[in-house]
This record gives sequence, structure tokens and C-alpha cells, in this order.
Amino acid sequence: MRFLKYSLSFVFVLVLAVILVPRFSSLAGTETNPIIKRDGNITQYANGVSKIEPTAFAISGNVRDMPTTVPDAEEKSARFVSRSQRKEMEKQALRSDKGYTPKQIAADEINRENAKRIKKTLPGAGAGEGKFQDPLVKSQDARDAPQAMPTPGLTFDGASQVDNASQGIGGVLPPDVNGDVGLNHYVSSVNLVFKIFNKNGTVAAGPLATSALFAALPAADPCRAFNDGDPVVVYDSLADRWHISQFAVPGNPNNFQCVAVSVTGDPTGAYYVWSYLYPNQIFNDYPKVGVWPDGYHMTFNQFNNAGTAFLGAGILTQDRAKALTGDPTASVVFTNIATIDPNAGGLLPTDMDGLIAPPAGMAQVIAEYRADEFGDPVDGIRYYKWVPNFTTPASSTLTVLPDVALAAFDARQPGGRGDIEQMGGANLDSISDRMMHRFAYRNLGTQAAPVNSFVGSFPVNVSGVNPTSAATYQTGIRWFEMRRTADAFTVFDQGTHTSGAINGATGLNNWMSGIAQDNDGNIAIGFSQSGSAQRADIKIAGRTNNVANSGTLNEGEAMFFAAAGSQTSTSNRWGDYSAMNVDPVDDCTFWYTQEYYASTGGAPWSTRVGRFVYPSCTPAQKATINGTVTFCSSGLPINQASVNATGGFNRITGAPGTYSMTVSPGTYTVSGSKSGGFTTASAPPLTVVDGQTATANFCLTGVAVLAPAAATLVSESCLPANGMIDPGETVTVSFGETNTGGANTTNDVGTLLATGGVTSPSGPQNYGVIVAGGPAVSRNFTFTADPALLCGTQITATIAHVDGATNLGNVTYSLPTGATGASGTTSYTGPAVAIPDNVPAGVNIPLAVSGVTGAVADLNFRFDADPSASCNASLANPAAAMDHTFVGDLVFKLTAPNGTSAVIVNQRGGTRENICNTLLDDDGGFPSLSTVSSTTGQVLSGNFASDNPLSVFDGINPNGTWTLNVADVAGVDVGSMRRFSLVITPRICANCAPASTVSVAGRVVSAAGNGVVNAKVSITNSTGQTRLATTSSFGYYRFDGVAVGETHTVAVSSKRYTYAPQVVNVTGAIANLNFSPVP
Repeated sequence: MRFLKYSLSFVFVLVLAVILVPRFSSLAGTETNPIIKRDGNITQYANGVSKIEPTAFAISGNVRDMPTTVPDAEEKSARFVSRSQRKEMEKQALRSDKGYTPKQIAADEINRENAKRIKKTLPGAGAGEGKFQDPLVKSQDARDAPQAMPTPGLTFDGASQVDNASQGIGGVLPPDVNGDVGLNHYVSSVNLVFKIFNKNGTVAAGPLATSALFAALPAADPCRAFNDGDPVVVYDSLADRWHISQFAVPGNPNNFQCVAVSVTGDPTGAYYVWSYLYPNQIFNDYPKVGVWPDGYHMTFNQFNNAGTAFLGAGILTQDRAKALTGDPTASVVFTNIATIDPNAGGLLPTDMDGLIAPPAGMAQVIAEYRADEFGDPVDGIRYYKWVPNFTTPASSTLTVLPDVALAAFDARQPGGRGDIEQMGGANLDSISDRMMHRFAYRNLGTQAAPVNSFVGSFPVNVSGVNPTSAATYQTGIRWFEMRRTADAFTVFDQGTHTSGAINGATGLNNWMSGIAQDNDGNIAIGFSQSGSAQRADIKIAGRTNNVANSGTLNEGEAMFFAAAGSQTSTSNRWGDYSAMNVDPVDDCTFWYTQEYYASTGGAPWSTRVGRFVYPSCTPAQKATINGTVTFCSSGLPINQASVNATGGFNRITGAPGTYSMTVSPGTYTVSGSKSGGFTTASAPPLTVVDGQTATANFCLTGVAVLAPAAATLVSESCLPANGMIDPGETVTVSFGETNTGGANTTNDVGTLLATGGVTSPSGPQNYGVIVAGGPAVSRNFTFTADPALLCGTQITATIAHVDGATNLGNVTYSLPTGATGASGTTSYTGPAVAIPDNVPAGVNIPLAVSGVTGAVADLNFRFDADPSASCNASLANPAAAMDHTFVGDLVFKLTAPNGTSAVIVNQRGGTRENICNTLLDDDGGFPSLSTVSSTTGQVLSGNFASDNPLSVFDGINPNGTWTLNVADVAGVDVGSMRRFSLVITPRICANCAPASTVSVAGRVVSAAGNGVVNAKVSITNSTGQTRLATTSSFGYYRFDGVAVGETHTVAVSSKRYTYAPQVVNVTGAIANLNFSPVP
């Protein structure tokens, strides 16, 4: 960061950077779970929990106003390939150059990790190689399951591949079909677009690329720059809000989860958007989202960036309370289930349906299906009880509950993806190793007397034989309903839904299911169905008898929508997920969305959305709580106040200060609050009954909340002045404060603390009245910068504030030391280091740096060619900085002596390519290296931005051993690293000896010449800094530590006499600066 120096009457003025630290830190560890690492936005604790602060926050524009027309969409769509596809195609092109036979690239497959088997059957485990008959299949006959299932009352096309093309996105597979329904809209979401519909099927907004939601984030933020998919949309019925997310996978080496929460209940309006860095340089695949009163819970299958290793399952939970208020600091808490079970995967969070909240204190559970074929001890469900703590993340807990056994089932599946037959197309992928979206919860009782019901589903083999191929494999859907009391789960009902004859070769496959319950506990399941003589149709089936252990979907099944085409792409990818939801208006109407084909082709997929209802369903009972939130001081309405009711209900007030929330009948405690400077007010418990309205009004009392304004360097003791703070220098800095709260301060006093590089601070300063929302108030403090500081490191100046008896907390500033010096270069010139082929650990090349006197102000990395020879694209060119037959395989990581590291080049585009003179500079306005591709015969040369900012090294001590790691992460190619340099610009500081100081002393006398006791004497320097002393019983006073070379004003205040102030230029000690009364 650069600082400007201003001259004013020979006083150097410098505006310094400020960083606000929250008054109540939520990053504290505990005695048993201390903080073990802080890395940027992530704080890790000893129990494996991490708190992740958002990388960026913004408020989007209204979705309905976003343009759906993309210039040159057809051309962009034709050119579109994902990053992984581009690398693979480049690889194939190179193989062709080498004489290999090119293979067909599945250029429309956007995310291959989703199809990787998270759980694999073990030889001999479970059913082994033998036959197995699912005991629940027999229930699915005509007697137990008559064809009474209601057909849809409405269906329409949801988001599709055609919508992708309209946004300049080429064909992608799979679609990742999902959606949800709110009070007035249905939101359809797929890879890589979303589309919003009115409930009659007409379009209300879109189609739009999902990344369009994040366009208000900074330009370089991955959630804005990358539209990578795996989207999930859920509706929060307790708050009437929408939650939309997807991942961003730059993989260099970090990846991100992108989260959007609607500002209101209208999904066509604006969204609060956050970007979160996923921890541990992990690829956060297959995210799934569940709404629970305490948070928005997300589960992931974790892979390394290369996609070559499964790293278990992870959980992220977003602070729902903060997210609903649009708080930029809304954090997520992460835990890694891999630390408990590295083989766990395909987990789903609980997603709440309806308006009857779970009982108070019931924690979120994450569900995983287990099978003895995977080596698990049981065919059943494992639950992980997850309690995130956003205030003290180290206190978050993850508890493994006992496995709950289901009736035995067959989890075996043939190797490879193509295990589902369809008529007229290529085989499809069942992804049968995981539960299917969603794992739905509904309270079928009341909050006081709950009936906690959970439903889920997953595909199983029903062929009765060992499925060694698609011809011996047939999928049915194992569905289940469980009831929960405290932390104990019991099976209420379960079944295996099949259709027609059991025959692996000719039978029908049911798979890619979604499940939910309506207000009466009726179950509906939607799924894809196909066979060798049937295209992949969309079917629905259901249960309405709702008795324990029925074992059957007694309504049978019905056609939801018939396919008119088949998928011919040999990638086999299908769906990845679908979504069954329930309309919050009546809590009876089911809405389902699933993939289908309207015509045969490689990947011209469509999705269908529709609704149906059981005529017997009883609509949910509802009541209303409304009111107005006002200022206690004025009675005026408060906009954007948050109103919460028992169970997780929430509404945000509008400009009139009013709110209205729909709840289930019951007794509620309602409270009102507003972030940023207001107390919380609560109403007495109120009871509402079906069809009636109760009112709860609140007034909120404002409190002052202080925040940093500018910090300005006023004077410095080291001469000549350099406009910066130097270690050992005595400086005066003006610290500004603003009040962002809801009330003025009355008599605020700030005290500069002797911490963070501040020593010998001057006394407290009176800030007085700081008006809420008004201008900043500044006061001067003098202190000495710690002489032990490394030049260029930051001083953390902390001012503690007290307003009367009220502690207003601390405000913290970050003050740089030193000025920018001249750059120096340290080079590695050989010998050449061979880069081992297909060894992800790579090879390390050390480089020692010494003699740099200050911390890093700026660092650039340079690939150096041999100036005495010709650097070109020839194989093993000895003049090149780096030669390699496929630069797209390579990852370059630079690590500083203190362990700080950055991946500076990450598998960039290109085929055979040597690197000549190339500078990586992240603040020179150069194009990103990752955006520059090349072809055979070219070399890389010029100035570029690195794949990750080199600014991560700013402020560290550069002296010591740096390490360049070069890794080849794929096979066949070879090369060597030969030369490189670090161009380091340090901070430089003045050699600042402590300022010379002396004493100033004297006597205050009366008109009679006698000493005046308890007179107040002040000494003020040229910058306005004042010190006070009181005269002794004989009238003497003394000031020590008065700076030499400055002009000071000494004044006396007495109740009996008047004294004229004296201005002195201090050149040495003054022993007799005496005062007599003015005649």
C-alpha cells in the first residue's frame, strides 16, 4: 500500500490505513480447543472446527431488472468449454502432436467429480458375489399399490440447455436439476443458469447465469468471475426468504462457496451475496443445502484440486441470523467429518418443511446412508448431530449418533457410470452411492408436542443377482420415514419402490429420486424411470395410509411427464439430483422438478416442473403476528429492524417500520432488534390461534457504536521527516472516530493502549460528543514506535473508549512503518532441476535471501532466460527459464521463509511451451497469466499477473530460504526448471535515535511573592498536545520529557490570580520558568 505525504507548515501529514476490530471478538479459542492457525479469513481450532469470514459481500441488483440478453450469446456458447475441459482438450491436442490417437472429448461434461463413486463396494462384503432379494420389493404389487396416484395439475418446462445457450454457455452435463417453491414463485436452478416462474408457469425473471447474482462483488472475486455450477436453491419458510448457492472453483489452490440470500420474499428482487473461501485448499464438490432455525447447513464431498483423491465429507453452516439481516460479517462454521470417518460421503443436511418449527434445542442432523457392501456394519442411516456456535466457534460440536438399521438392501452396482438402460440412447448413471436430495424434515405435531418426521431415499439394486453389468443391474428406490425423540431415531416406515417385472436386462429402473411429506404426513416421491424399451420418463409415486411399517407406496405411481427423446452422450451423466418440495401456501401441494429429453441428441436436455396434490390433504393451520418497530426516543419507525419469534421465525421491517409473519398456531416469544447500535426489545409471550392475528410492537433504544476514521500522522521526531512512522520514533497521530450506532456519545474518552508496537503513549483524550451518523471526531495522541519492530511491519494502535460508565469497546488502527525502498534481485541460476513426471509432490528448489533490511513492500517473481543464448520453444532448450513439453501439467508454488505460500502458476492453458523472460507482478495492471493460452511452437514471455496475489508476501521478513515447488500433476510430459529470480522491494526506515528531551520547571507565586499551591500548569507543544501539572505547597511545578527543538506554550490557571502564558523555544533544560500575577 502506498501512502502520500503532505506538507503543512513544515508538519508532515499522513493518512494511515485503518482496520476495525469488532468490540467482542468471536474468534476466541477455548481452553480445550485453542486456536491453532489463522490464515486470512479462516481461523482453525484444535477440534477441527474452522470459522470462515466472508471474502467479500455485496447487495445485488434486482434480478427482474438484470438483462437476459447476452451479446454474441450464440458465438460464446459455441466456444464455451469449462476449465477442466479446456485442459483435457489441450492435452489431447498435444498427444496428437506426439503421434497419439486423439480420443473423443466429452466437452459437455462440466463436473466429473460428481460421478466418482464416493462409496465403493468391497469384494465379499454384504451380499458379496451371491444373490440377494430385497425383502421390501414384494410389497410393491397391485394389491398393495393400486394405481391411484394423482396426476399433475400443471407442468411446464423449467431451466434448460437452451437457456444456457441464451447466456453464452455451451452444452453442459449433468444439469444438476433442483428448485423450490415459495408463496408466489417457483425458482428453477440448473447448471449453469436459473429461471424464476410465476406459479402459473409464466416466466417472472431470467434465464440468467447463476454468477449474475454475484456481479456486485469485486471484479476479481471468484464468485463473480467463475460460473462453475452445482447450484442449490432452497426456500426458507420461517423467514419467507430464498437461499441460492453454487461453488466457484478456480483451484489455484483455493475454491469458494458462493451464497445469495434474498433481501425480501420476492425472488425476483435483490440478494445479499457472500463469497466464502473453502478451507484446506479442497475442492468443495456436490454441495447440498438444508434450512434449519440455527443456520443454513451445507454438506460437501471433498476432493483434492486435481480430482484424483476423495478427501471425505465437510460441513459448512452459515450464520442464518446475520444472513437474514444482510450482515456483511455473516460467517460460516466448518467441520471436517473426514477426521471422524475418512470414508464418509454423500451426506445430506436436514431441510425443514412447513411452519411448525422443531422443538427448542433440537439440533441439525446430517444423514449418511450406509451399507454392509461398503464395509459398514449395517444397512441403514448414520446421523451426525451438528451444533455450530457462531459466537465461540471452538465450542461447536459434532456428535456421531448410533446407526439406525433399515431392512437389508443391496448397494452393489456395476463398475463404471453406464448402469441404467434407456431406449434409443446411451446408458445413464445412477450415482447409487449416496442419498438423493433432499433429506426432508416436518414436524407433524406442534412445537410443544412434536412429531419429528424425517424422510429420505436412495437407489438400490433389486435385480436379485450380483450386478456385474447394466444387464444384471436394476434400480429401485429405497425410501424411509424416521421419527426422532431427542437424539434417538426409529424407523416408522420404509419400502423399496420398483415398477413392473424384476429383470436386470428388460426391467424398469427407478432412480434419481426426490422425496417430501405434506401437512398430513403423506409422502410423494418423484424419480426418473427408464429401461431398454422405455425412454427416461418422469414418474411420481406416493403413500397416504401413513401407518407404521406399511412398507408400500399405497397410491402407486403416475406419469408426471413423458420423455420424447433420449440422451446419446456417452458421458452417461444424468440429473445428479432432483427436487421434491411442498407449497408453503397450503402445505399440501407438491412441486417436483426433474430432467427429461424432448428430443434425442447428445445433451439437449430439458427440465420439467409441475405440481400435484392429494385430495385428502388438510391445509396447514396458520396465524399471523404483526406489529411496528419504532425508536424509543422519537417514536419514529425503524426500517430494516429484525423481528424474531420462537422457532426461528423472522421478518425484516420496511420503511414504515411494520412487519407481518405467518406462523403456526401456538405461543411465541417475539423480539425486535437492529444491528449496528440498538438494544433488543422483547414482548410478553403471546398466543395465536388458527386464522387470527396478534400484535407485538417494539421500541428500540439506540447505543453508540464507534468505528475508525482516518488516522493522520501529525508530527515525527526523526529528522529529516519521511512522512512515515519509523521504529523507535516518537510521533503524534490524529485518530479519527465515527459513530455508526443509534445514539450519540455524551462524554467519550479514548485511551491509547501500550500494545501492538505502541510504547509510552500519551494520556487519555476527550472525544466528547460523537454524533450518530455525523462527522468524524479526531484527537491527537503521542507515542513511541517500538524500536524492536522490523522496518515495514504494521503497528496495531488500539484506543479503548469509555462514555461515562459505559464501555464502548476498542477501536483499532493498522499503521505501516517505513517508506518504500529500492528493489533488489536474488536469482537462482542453476543447475537445471528436472521436474518429475506425474508426481504431485513436485520438486523443491531453494533460494537464500539475505541482507534485506526491511520487510517486503512488494515482491515480483521472474522467470529468467539465459541472455547469452537463444530462448525458444525447442525441446530441453538450455536458455529457457523453464522448458517442458506440456506446461498445462505444471503447478508452481512459492513459499517464504516464514511458511507463507502462494500458487503463482496453476496448470495454465497451453500445449508445448517453454518459458523465457516472464515477470509475474500482481499490481502492474497486467493480464492474468491464467487467461493467456498458447499453441505448439510458442514460448511464454512478457509481464503477467500471477494466478494468486503475490501481495500475500507483503510485510514479511524476506531474509532466509525461499522455496519454489514445481509439480507435474499429470503423466507423459517432461521438462526442467533452470532459472528464476525474486525481485524484492523492501520498506526502509530512518535510523531514528530517541528524541532529545529535557525538563521544564519553575514556580508560581502570588502578588506578595509567596508560592501558590494547587495551581494548574499546562504545557502545550506545537502540535497541540497538552500535559498538565499541579503546583506543590510552595508553588513549584516540573515537566520532564519535553522535546528539544520545539516551541511550547506554558500557561497557569488559578482561582485567585491571572497569569499570562509564556511561549518558549526549548533548546535545553529550563529550571526557572516562573509566573507572577498580571497586575
